[in-house]
Amino acid sequence: MPTNFATMSEALAQLSSLATFLANMPAGVRAEVEAAVAEGEADLAALQAAVDALAIEVAAGVEGLIPSLAFEAVIDPADPNPTRINGGTFNTIADAVAASSPGQRVVLNLPGGSAGSVPFASDVDMQGNRHLVLVGPTNNPAIVNHTVKVTSSRNGLCGFRMHDTCTVTTVEVEHTHGALAVPGELFRENASIFTGETGWIGGVSLSDFGFTGEQTACLVGFNGVACARVALWRGTLSGAVTGIGRPASVDPFVMAGTQGVQLQNGAAMLNRFTLGSNIVGTV
Repeated sequence: MPTNFATMSEALAQLSSLATFLANMPAGVRAEVEAAVAEGEADLAALQAAVDALAIEVAAGVEGLIPSLAFEAVIDPADPNPTRINGGTFNTIADAVAASSPGQRVVLNLPGGSAGSVPFASDVDMQGNRHLVLVGPTNNPAIVNHTVKVTSSRNGLCGFRMHDTCTVTTVEVEHTHGALAVPGELFRENASIFTGETGWIGGVSLSDFGFTGEQTACLVGFNGVACARVALWRGTLSGAVTGIGRPASVDPFVMAGTQGVQLQNGAAMLNRFTLGSNIVGTV
């Protein structure tokens, strides 16, 4: 049908002619045209349905991928029926870490200290490049109470054992320990809340934190050759404790940064570390 009409009346005349042609089309031909149109519409509807189904499948795949990169839960020691799933509740930090997968960022929300302490009664091996984040309520820091165990006739701490590239970050969390397992004895030199094992190249970052203890307990220590990052920001070390220490038998390297850390009641920042030698940064 031509479209280069000189006047509107000419265009209307052509449309009138086309309408007359369609109206006078033989019934059989018209039926074939209508059947072809209907078939085309059905094909288009089927194609649209297939596209919609594919879109749903892709969206489900993406949704399934994103949660696999993150794990978040609430730690509630008093919950009689913890769900023990991603997004749910757990009684202990150890249970939650065990339920996570390698490579995940594991965010655990802890109860405030006014609700009581969070028990820490067994070692937690941080492996598989996990990145743990412990969060306490603002102005009501969580209190994690680490059990003291017997290690080679001396006191040892149940804590985090750091491997590969694993990291731990805490915000508004305080650490302390229970009664000495061997009264009067010092803690072993590699007894610490966060212990770097051989080959560890991760880090520990604590802000608005606290560590209270006795008998030379250590906050960040080492049990092998490692190269780690330690950041301590706005916190308190109280009692006969050490912030960063090591046994004489191992010589790790530490990149450290501290700011606003108060040392109280005999606490020391370093044990067997020499600034500018096996530890660098601001300490």
